[in-house]
Amino acid sequence: MPDAPKKTGFFLFWELYIRKFWRLVTVNLLYFVFTLPLVIYVYIAIANYLLDTAITDRYLIIAGFPEAGVTHHVALLDSDEAVLYSATLYATPNHETGLNQIHIKESQIGKSIFLISSVTFDGKSVPSEGISVSFSYDAAYDFIPGMRVFAYPFIRFLPQNVFNALAVLSILLYGPIMMGVTYVYRNFAREEHAWISDVFSRGVSNIVQGVIFGLLDIVITASLVISAFGNFLTEVGGLTSVAVQIIARIGLVVFIFARQYFYLQAVTIRLSVAQIVMNSLRFVLIGFVRNIIAVAACAIATFVLVLLIPQSALLTLPFLFYSLTGFITVFTVYPVVKRYIIDPATIDIDQNETEEEATTDDE
Repeated sequence: MPDAPKKTGFFLFWELYIRKFWRLVTVNLLYFVFTLPLVIYVYIAIANYLLDTAITDRYLIIAGFPEAGVTHHVALLDSDEAVLYSATLYATPNHETGLNQIHIKESQIGKSIFLISSVTFDGKSVPSEGISVSFSYDAAYDFIPGMRVFAYPFIRFLPQNVFNALAVLSILLYGPIMMGVTYVYRNFAREEHAWISDVFSRGVSNIVQGVIFGLLDIVITASLVISAFGNFLTEVGGLTSVAVQIIARIGLVVFIFARQYFYLQAVTIRLSVAQIVMNSLRFVLIGFVRNIIAVAACAIATFVLVLLIPQSALLTLPFLFYSLTGFITVFTVYPVVKRYIIDPATIDIDQNETEEEATTDDE
């Protein structure tokens, strides 16, 4: 219908999203693959923090000992038979099951939770001689339901140095891949074409700023989150601890708003890192309403796609989540960049061309 009014806002977003759906799924998959080691590294760090600060009543249970009150030496081993945990413990009766058992708090072994390959008591393997072992993972590792499925192969089967190398590589590639996917999102938001290969070509062409902004993104976010929510500040106590946490939380909100503009500016107009950062800080206030809309919409998408349905992350993380939240952000905040950077630059270019043409005519 040629006379139909042009859609805007919410309705235009969904029209573009549906129209570009399969391309966005492909972009999401690429982003997922390149950033997975980094995401797993962060996931494990957060889970370990939750284990360190949470109170848990879950245990690794070794049951079936013939006598209660007798000590046994228990060792938890990894796949190379290196000792992860070792202690001499008493077997105690469980009146519900009628079995004598040894139980170990998960908080004691939480940081090695994925590495446990075998259990021994008094040098003998479990299960054996009527001795059984059961283990219930702590709920801390389920703060993103389904994420453990992605994390387990990396931690269980890869040597630690290989996993660390992949995490470092993922950290370095995070910024460039963000450049590439942001370019695609921006073109879709402007109703322009973009190839899937642009994810790589734009990432390579913006690799220097990509690495810089990627590292800034990770380091500043991690620092602010730790300062805002880390329990180490409780040791300081008093007004100092409260003040640091309040300042860090305000800083985190400001940075979440500002970082929405880093990669978008870098793939749209040639500016220095300092200029992009300064513009982004200005846009925190100039685009305040759009910033809130973008963050709120991404929060809703996170809840629906990752948290609402248990194990949904198994499908949504590889195929939907990143591209949806990324496209929401770019679609929402791009008008701010267009109005305050692109349009003024375009006017200046047009004026210069007009002046050059007038000068040529005079000659």
